[in-house]
Formats: sequence, structure tokens, C-alpha cells
Amino acid sequence: AFAPKEKDGYYQYIGSGRDGNSAVSVSTKEKNSVTKKMFTRPPSRNDAFVWQIRTLLAWERYPEAATLIVTLRNDPAFPSRLQNDLEEVTALYYYKRGQWDSSAAHLTKALSNSGSNQEKARWEFLSAQMYEMSGNNDLAENYYEKAIGHTVDPIMAVYGRLYSIKVHKSDGGD
Repeated sequence: AFAPKEKDGYYQYIGSGRDGNSAVSVSTKEKNSVTKKMFTRPPSRNDAFVWQIRTLLAWERYPEAATLIVTLRNDPAFPSRLQNDLEEVTALYYYKRGQWDSSAAHLTKALSNSGSNQEKARWEFLSAQMYEMSGNNDLAENYYEKAIGHTVDPIMAVYGRLYSIKVHKSDGGD
């Protein structure tokens, strides 16, 4: 009843070009001025898209999740502050699909999203395991070494060292 109407009495379509939105974007454009950043919160619609992907993955609705991932990746108005979150859910998508190399590649792009050094070490360890499962032993060894350097858990450090030795392929038979 309160929706905006056009001059001829028909309702305007929300999200269409008629109400000023772009046909190539589903994200809400965020203001980048200093005063807007200090006194207002960013629009929650963009954050909700990332959470919608998480929900679709939990429901195992992979085609819908993939469609939304591709849409946001190609959206020119999708904010840069959420790019790491998008990489994280993209890694989760590939992980659930069993595509280990793609999952590890996206998880390593999202490493700056980790909250602590221990969480970063866990993500690096997981990336190393996925690279190992995909047969990329050089990257697996690299990320095992990174996980060893960031962890405070001695058990993770020991297993990281063992797995790093296991994937290290030298020219000899050792």
C-alpha cells in the first residue's frame, strides 16, 4: 500500500533500473567519505549476501550458492571490505564440493580474515592438507611451514613438521 508508484499509477519495481539501480549490480553502494564512515554503519545488505551464501551451503543448495558467489564476484559495487569474506565462503563452497585445490587457493586468499595467529595457523594447516590431497606437494610443504611458524600449539607444530617431511619430495628415496 505504501510502495512508490509511477506517474501512471503502477508500482515501481524495487531493484530495477526504474528506481535508479544498476542492472549489473545487486550490492548496495557504500559511501566512502570520512564522515559517513565515522558516524554511520555500512549497509547490512552486502554482509547479508555473504551470510546467505553460508546458509545455502549449510542447506547443501550448491547451485544457488555458486550463482550468488559468481554474481558478487562480478559485481562492481561489491565493497572491498567484504572481499576476504567472499573468498572465505568460496573456499567453503569448494571444500564441500571436494575440490581441494580450489578450496585451498581461496582459503589462502582469505588468510588476512583470520582473527588470531592460532586461527591463521589452523587455516594454513588446512590449506596445506588440501594442497596435499590435490597432489601439489610444493605448496603443501610451504603452508605446513607457515603453519608451524604461526602456531602456539605444540601438537600442531609437531604434526606440521611430520607432514612437511612426508610431502617433501627430494631426488633420492629418503
